[in-house]
Amino acid sequence: MAHNVSFTPALQITALNNCLTCNLHHPYYFGGEFHPFWEMVYAIDGTFRVAGNEKVYTMKKGDVIFHKPMEFHRLWSVDGQDIRAYIIGFCATGDLLSQLEGGAFVLSESQQAQLERVMTFAAQQFPPLKKAAMADHLRTMKAQRTQKPVQIQIYTELLQLFLLSLADETTPLAVKDLSDSENSRLFRSIVRLLTEHLQDWVTTEDLARQLHYSPTRIKRTFARYSDIGIHKYLLKLKIAEAIRLLQRGKPCGEVSAFLGFSNQNYFSTVFKRETGHAPSLYSQLLPPEQTL
Repeated sequence: MAHNVSFTPALQITALNNCLTCNLHHPYYFGGEFHPFWEMVYAIDGTFRVAGNEKVYTMKKGDVIFHKPMEFHRLWSVDGQDIRAYIIGFCATGDLLSQLEGGAFVLSESQQAQLERVMTFAAQQFPPLKKAAMADHLRTMKAQRTQKPVQIQIYTELLQLFLLSLADETTPLAVKDLSDSENSRLFRSIVRLLTEHLQDWVTTEDLARQLHYSPTRIKRTFARYSDIGIHKYLLKLKIAEAIRLLQRGKPCGEVSAFLGFSNQNYFSTVFKRETGHAPSLYSQLLPPEQTL
């Protein structure tokens, strides 16, 4: 007698958002962004630092980090070294995502080889369109999606198999240590306070009082890890939270008041300036702009 075995996929990719091979020359600093999809950064070569919200990691060959949707993240070179990295963006569902959230890991040799096969396949099937120091395979995929649907699905399945390998008990991942300098600890404390007080407009002086440092030290340390000021950073956190609340069905006026804006019109003006869209566009979950 035949039996059906039903199951819920541990991880299933639902959309592709970027597929980049990057060669970035020192000194390089990317001041940060947030977006509504998952992003993976893999260090092919070189030493560089990546910050996701308040966490700061030193990345070396074989290391990988995952940024969850709407996590503000930055990247910069250190020690005079150029950066070589893969950057892959995707949307997905499944319980495995909770294991990737906020994580930076050291890949085993077999996992490195598996990821290399993913990118080698992308390079062979979708010759990259070069933009500055980034080879963009996804744009070629989009252009050829009617001619190469099977190849796109194979790429997606290879990427999915790699992500599933991260939960394989036979190849456990070692979580990387956070950079633990006084400056990075202070930066994390600043971001943590900003994140905990999204309903307020926290100033540098407020942070200095709570963390027992001078305002000058607060500003200097923050500038070391971000090329935008504290107020602008707080604003980005507020906008990211606004998007989450709007997508959950919260009214625009309620979101505006919750995040401390003086009135709904001002909130809408700032929101459109920062995102390029009116808040009403986010009242329902938006598909990512570069979804295949």
